Amino acid sequence: MRKNMVIGIAMAVGMLSFGALTASAAGSGMNMDNCADKQVNQQFTQETAGLVAALNARNDELRSQNYTEGPANLLKTDVLKKEVTELKNQINAAALKHGVKMCSHS
Repeated sequence: MRKNMVIGIAMAVGMLSFGALTASAAGSGMNMDNCADKQVNQQFTQETAGLVAALNARNDELRSQNYTEGPANLLKTDVLKKEVTELKNQINAAALKHGVKMCSHS
């Protein structure tokens, strides 16, 4: 019982952190117009739209895997984490290619 409560709290904190990170990234993306050329931002957004969609799908799947137990779950979770890392690397590479930098809110 106590173990389940600790796991539940840890997952809730993780989801809140992920939500805040996602909101922060979305906010940065919306403010990119102040930092780079609009055409460059549009090209970057179009090029990475599929990657972002895949990243969101993998993150959703990873969150759902946190509710299942067993060895198969551990293997699936590891695969999903690697896929998430690879998608993030591809998005970052596209940002570098286009010279897009995330701006601060200040």
